[in-house]
Amino acid sequence: DLRDRDTLVVRFDDTGAVEWAQTFDWDTGSEATSNESYFGAFVDAAGRLVVANHLSLGGDVHEGVPVWIFALTDGGELAWEYVHDDYDMASYWGLVHDDEGMFLVGTRAHPDIQGPLQALRLNAEGELLWETMIDGAPDFRHHVRDALPTPDGGYLLSGMISDGTPARLWKLDANGELLWTATPGDFRADITNMVPFEEGYLLRSQVHMDDVTTAAFVGVGQDGDVLWRHHEGFEPSERSAHHTFRDLVTNARGEVLAVGYSAADDVRSAVAIQFGRRCR
Repeated sequence: DLRDRDTLVVRFDDTGAVEWAQTFDWDTGSEATSNESYFGAFVDAAGRLVVANHLSLGGDVHEGVPVWIFALTDGGELAWEYVHDDYDMASYWGLVHDDEGMFLVGTRAHPDIQGPLQALRLNAEGELLWETMIDGAPDFRHHVRDALPTPDGGYLLSGMISDGTPARLWKLDANGELLWTATPGDFRADITNMVPFEEGYLLRSQVHMDDVTTAAFVGVGQDGDVLWRHHEGFEPSERSAHHTFRDLVTNARGEVLAVGYSAADDVRSAVAIQFGRRCR
């Protein structure tokens, strides 16, 4: 039943053999089912696996989406769990972790609240340290696609506003206070992910123009100012093919590569673009 999904965690040994497999199901405390959707995981400083899930009660995201996070020992035993039971959360969250804990950010999805951002900070034992609300543009819903820690201990968030306005950046300090917002381009698109690059950040975005998918890459500084732009498929002569990039990865030399494909006439070709050295 896709309306009552559980979370499956499997541990493999060095040879790829299964050491253990555990299924976890959040207890709703009622007859309602919970549809659990994994959105992030990491190994913390104590060696525990921390798993983050959305919880959709009754299998319907509009009936409430609390966030359920739990940590497992090497043997698959539950070390701690945390449920943020604010039932106005949307289904996408950004997740950043460090030795002291984790930072999460999402978008409120309530018919009477038009999409401000909500950020949470938990310590390494899953205890809530603080939460903050970041009001958005009136009548529009903000969507967060990625989050990164910044050298000053704060956080950089990327995404867009649902009315199709240009991509957006939000900068928070270490306590979740909004310092600034920036619009790093005049294209209408999501910033789907980003990595530290040179003295700032490299942003990846997908843009839809003339019924084809194009790509935009933007270099920004620590204050969100645009340093450079690179487009794939923006020129009219290039719009006979889709240009889709899935991720930003770093090779052994520390260079950042955008990896994806171009597609034309039902033929796909792998594509990689190298952007130089990732300095941090």
